[in-house]
Amino acid sequence: MTNAWPPSPTAIAVVANHVVTVGLANQWNDEEEPITPMAGYRIWDGATWRGWAPLDSCGLPSRYRFSVDYVTCQTPRALIDDSDTATASITAGNGQMQNVSQSLGNLGGSDQAQTNLVFFEPVPVELCETAIFSYQVMNSSANEPDDINTALEKVAADLAQFALKSIESDLASAKAITSITVATSVVPVVGTILALLGEWVLSELPGAAVPGACDGMVALEQDVLLGTDIALATAGGQVHSVTTEHPGTTSADGCGPTSQYQVQWSIQQV
Repeated sequence: MTNAWPPSPTAIAVVANHVVTVGLANQWNDEEEPITPMAGYRIWDGATWRGWAPLDSCGLPSRYRFSVDYVTCQTPRALIDDSDTATASITAGNGQMQNVSQSLGNLGGSDQAQTNLVFFEPVPVELCETAIFSYQVMNSSANEPDDINTALEKVAADLAQFALKSIESDLASAKAITSITVATSVVPVVGTILALLGEWVLSELPGAAVPGACDGMVALEQDVLLGTDIALATAGGQVHSVTTEHPGTTSADGCGPTSQYQVQWSIQQV
């Protein structure tokens, strides 16, 4: 038997007409004797209060899963197919950058890879914080996976540093964060940045790109996300899923045409 609430529950609201009330619920055993209270929650959905449930079935609103879900090669950079590696990075608030990578194998026209390793969970992002989420997909004929991963992680680390500098500058001047400056280029805070940073990316890839081969980046995105926007996009358990088109850069003579890739990524509460 359960009866909510004792005094002083806590209400959490991140969107209009959606309130989560958290607190301790009084409990009694079958003999109607009081026992240890249980932490639980109730949800107001804008029309009615949903029934009480124990807290272990409720995801905390500031903990998320960031993932790259699908990589689709519509046009390979190489003549026949690409040998792709995907890497993703996350920097949340003042936390350290995290990196993951996965070999996608050979992808030709219309081939799709469903990744199962390119994700981060759980990632705490408070409403007042910023999350920097990026991913890179590279076609490389290099034989050493460590060289590829090192190069891609360097791209992610340098991009994140450029983003942090832009965020600090915008916040200091009370400006909205709408773009960041990478080297000498201004790029958006959401969406593909591969074509805009083609020359800069090439300078970041020594050791991973074989000279004269068809090697090169085929997908590159960095998203600078506010904690409030993440909470709104994932409120009520919905999955925030985005599909980004990545027009590529010109490959070497004897290779394929300009590559075209599509990447689906997502964020959800956990």
